[in-house]
Amino acid sequence: MTMYTIGLTGGIGTGKSEVLSILRDLGASTVEADLLAHEIYSPGKPAWQDIIDTFGSGILTPEQQINRKKLGEIVFADRNKLSKLNQIVHPRIFDHLKELIEEQKMVGTRLLVIEAAVLIEAKWTEMVDSVWVVQASKGIIINRLKEKTTLTEEQITQRINAQISDAQRQEKANEILTNNGDKSDLRDQVRKLIIANNLNQE
Repeated sequence: MTMYTIGLTGGIGTGKSEVLSILRDLGASTVEADLLAHEIYSPGKPAWQDIIDTFGSGILTPEQQINRKKLGEIVFADRNKLSKLNQIVHPRIFDHLKELIEEQKMVGTRLLVIEAAVLIEAKWTEMVDSVWVVQASKGIIINRLKEKTTLTEEQITQRINAQISDAQRQEKANEILTNNGDKSDLRDQVRKLIIANNLNQE
């Protein structure tokens, strides 16, 4: 059977990880692009050196790890710097994702979900069969992130503004999930989409 690949995306704080977890419970294999980013940020990896050359050694911890919080504060305050970081990181994640997709095909995976916040911006949509966008209202996103992170409201707004808009995501979306309610509401939406797209794993 041919493998079907969903690209799951959405802005910060919309609940992509929750949707991914629901899809995993429903039998999908999953890949998180952010975890791949963690790998290529590791000391000694080519991206690590390029990031240090671009942003300086001031973003390193005493253990020579890239301090992602410090790097985030730099790039989310300056679109130019964010663009430079993306130019270093996105192509390497793309190559890694393509390898993982091929591996999943080889082992007979039927449904693969790739969660990537920058799926659309990085033009990775070509590698998936369907784009699912998770969205939520700005007020709910801000409240969620204030509860879950140490980011200030100003930092949260800065990060929201650094992303593409909901309207831009909707243009590329095959399916849209609105996560303004509770987990059971979100689970119901996911189940309906699985059935509507004939993706049941049972």
